Amino acid sequence: MRMSTVFELKAATSFVFMAALVLACGEVEREPDPWLQGLQLNSIEPAVLLPNSNVRLAGAHFVDSTLGRSELHVSGTFTAEDGSTSVVGAGLGPLSFVDFDEMELSFGGRARALFPAGDGSFTGEAWLKVDSSLDGRTYESPAVSLLFELRDQLTPVLSDAQSGGLFFVNDRVDVLGDGFLLSEGEGESFARISGCFQATGDGECIDVSTQEFSLTPGQPQERTGAYFVLEPQLTGIVGGVFTGALELVNRHTGGVELASEPSSISYELLPPTLFSVEADGVSLGQYVEFLGGGFVSATDGDGSGGTELFLEGVFTPSGADSGTAVDLLLLPEVLEGRTIRYVMNEDDALGRAIDLRLVTGHFEGTVRLRVAYDGDVEVGSVLSLSFDLEPVKQVVYLRFLPDYVNTLRHFGLRAVDQEIRRRVLSVVSRDYEAVNLEVRDVPPTDFALYSTVDIAGEDLNGLGLLGYDNTAGKDVGNVRLYDHIGGVNAVTQQDGYPGFGGVFIESMFAFSRHPKGLAEGIPGADELFDEIFDAFRPDITGGEPVRASDFGGGGFSAVSTDPGCPAQERGKQIECAVWVLGNIIGTTVSHEIAHSLGLANPEVPGAFHNGSDEQGRLMDGGSARPFAERAQLGGEGPGRFCRSAYDYLREILPSELPANYEGRESCF
Repeated sequence: MRMSTVFELKAATSFVFMAALVLACGEVEREPDPWLQGLQLNSIEPAVLLPNSNVRLAGAHFVDSTLGRSELHVSGTFTAEDGSTSVVGAGLGPLSFVDFDEMELSFGGRARALFPAGDGSFTGEAWLKVDSSLDGRTYESPAVSLLFELRDQLTPVLSDAQSGGLFFVNDRVDVLGDGFLLSEGEGESFARISGCFQATGDGECIDVSTQEFSLTPGQPQERTGAYFVLEPQLTGIVGGVFTGALELVNRHTGGVELASEPSSISYELLPPTLFSVEADGVSLGQYVEFLGGGFVSATDGDGSGGTELFLEGVFTPSGADSGTAVDLLLLPEVLEGRTIRYVMNEDDALGRAIDLRLVTGHFEGTVRLRVAYDGDVEVGSVLSLSFDLEPVKQVVYLRFLPDYVNTLRHFGLRAVDQEIRRRVLSVVSRDYEAVNLEVRDVPPTDFALYSTVDIAGEDLNGLGLLGYDNTAGKDVGNVRLYDHIGGVNAVTQQDGYPGFGGVFIESMFAFSRHPKGLAEGIPGADELFDEIFDAFRPDITGGEPVRASDFGGGGFSAVSTDPGCPAQERGKQIECAVWVLGNIIGTTVSHEIAHSLGLANPEVPGAFHNGSDEQGRLMDGGSARPFAERAQLGGEGPGRFCRSAYDYLREILPSELPANYEGRESCF
């Protein structure tokens, strides 16, 4: 038996804790953080600030509150409307972390009080200051010029609005001007419209009660452009012409309303119509998009309306000589006035008529649109429709959390974050070779049903786990399709098991012979880990984190094969670190996904790992999977799904690709 390392657990398994803490040899003075040495402030928006404005800071090398306290410092002159001036120098905070290149500040309370009361303008400079919680140092960005205006209120200006063209209900209408409110803290900007509507074929223009439609900024932090949606309460869904007047209104948080001068408008409204269908091959959980105009949702109006699709045609199963007639009513989701989508699911008429998990084939027919609103019904023309029903696919979104990025600093690998991510995706795709599973690093927009795996830094369970599937039991047969391995699951907590799931890369320091408090030492610690990562760790004497200068302006080559690890030359050392960390994260992700799909041993409810310790099996318990195998070093690894587990995956997620049994040992 190999030395025991307990990292991956599944609800209903017993927790086995191994090992004693490896004592660090004494702390060394930390080197300056290379990430914060690149701290940069590029811009501050908007250029006009009101009380409680949301201020956006753009730049580079920002950190969240766990890594440092960030403040915006300004220094310059405030000039009031009466011409008087005063010197202002202050730190503004706290700043809210959005991303590593974006932070936010609420310009209210203490921040606004640092400036003289009343309207005026500020001219000076600004810089960011971060007190690092990692090394105790203070870092400052280079100063940038800063010019902004302070206003207590804004009167909107309308310089132009779309008018005179063809529109559908729920179309977007753009307006140009100035002085629009941008956030809830400032208040609300809206379009106020009054006039009359003449339906097609009617001779009389009927007065319409005044309506208000919220304005949305066309670009974040810009007050010069916005749009509103031409909602159906103005004209209904029938075709015709609306004529009237438009004014823009700012309703400030204190209740004060200021309006623009009104402008004449005219809209020719078209009845609801289908233009095209975005569908070739679709599978269970996937969206089919329909493009057109005039779509309304069931929540519009009195609640009696909505958008419906009538599907008629013939569905022919794969391999069949003839098909079956299909006549179904579908209830699509309305994204906006020009787009609706239908998700292939098992709960409505189509899912009950066809087994979307087992049956594939081809549909050929037509689709017809029906839209209802407040007693009016419009039926669109018939549109041809054809699509292939494909085998069920499991889409997996790998969500790399900010805490994962923070932990890369402990490895000294923050600069190669993207390269590590690419390696992780490559490893997971390889592990599920010839299985109909697709892994992505951006949230899917074409599938409604997909699973998510959180990749984080610290194990919030406090158990030092590498990975933990906290979903609600083994999903044998992959019935759910939408598991979330991550966050906190109250169901597993109720059973007495850890609630937080995901993959935790900080726990990987347990493989080090000197984890220095980043993880608890374990008997399975391997000197290879230290040979790979000590060259970059900022807490190790001589460790030098990866910097952009390491690439010499030439970028980083993708790592797809063992670069010859461990290495001596700096460039190869970086490649080795990416290779090893990407492999460990990737195989851990694959292992946890497999748990959520019902492995190991789907026939046995309480079995979550293979029952014996064999070399190179991905679903062996954590203590049976040594570092070299996980890292794919020295000829060991990669771990693979054993034969019957691989057959099970191909059964529940069938693929047209031929099976690859190379290196797959028996599961028993």
